[in-house]
Amino acid sequence: YLFHRIRRSLDVLIDNLYDEFSKSSFRPLDFELSFSGDLPPVQIHTQYGTASLRGIVDRVDGWVKDGVLYVRVVDYKSGAKAFSYGEILNGLGMQMPVYLFALRHEAERYLARHPSLGADAIVPAGVLYTPARAEPYAAPHDLPDDELHAKLDATLMRSGIVLSDPEVIEAMEPGIETEGRFIPVKLLKNRQPSPVSGVADAAQFDLLERHVRHMTALTAELMSEGQIGARPAVLHGIQACTYCDYKSVCFLNAERDTARVRHIPTMSGKDFYHILDGGGAHGGKLD
Repeated sequence: YLFHRIRRSLDVLIDNLYDEFSKSSFRPLDFELSFSGDLPPVQIHTQYGTASLRGIVDRVDGWVKDGVLYVRVVDYKSGAKAFSYGEILNGLGMQMPVYLFALRHEAERYLARHPSLGADAIVPAGVLYTPARAEPYAAPHDLPDDELHAKLDATLMRSGIVLSDPEVIEAMEPGIETEGRFIPVKLLKNRQPSPVSGVADAAQFDLLERHVRHMTALTAELMSEGQIGARPAVLHGIQACTYCDYKSVCFLNAERDTARVRHIPTMSGKDFYHILDGGGAHGGKLD
């Protein structure tokens, strides 16, 4: 039963990816790109020295326009992982943004891997989490094939952020009328992304990069200082302690030690970038 279920799920996923790339101008450039082999480790500069971060990107996609390579990083997730502004704000879920901006930083080396592209610069175009399995869909009766296909497609919708440039959106998924099938974009009547879309303009990507660099450096500094206090995060009602292999060591009681628990807020992209641009403090600060 499990083998049959996994096989069916992969069939749906592969069909979905085929449909996406049969239309998209973005093309996979690298799979399992290593920041320790294919490219140098990510350098994190702190007051205590430089830390090196190694990692692997599941997939890097790109599209070239006017000598510029627009890149997006894609992570396959078998679970329910989704992009969260609240997590990023609090220094969690930083892996994919770190990789994205590292590609821009290592543009010369990365472009040397792909000389046929004819590009001389890199612009960040997106971070996407792609569900790696199609969840079973429960219905009270048999559904027509096209309706069932649409329901299964919905379970494979990517979450994340993409560059709000209309040409980039069109290159990723041509012909969006109201809502993207593959990317988290909804268009208004004037063809502009709606406020609930997962988009950011170039200035907002710069704000995000600045924040990512600050939070990774802060995390490295806290590690250097030996600060390992138990301060579990709670997101959507799920607490980190639930899955921690070391909960028997710290003896933290979440119900009793409420001051040590960080509740990660759910927020919109608008509020997220407003805070990054100096628009106010936020709860659950990493300190």
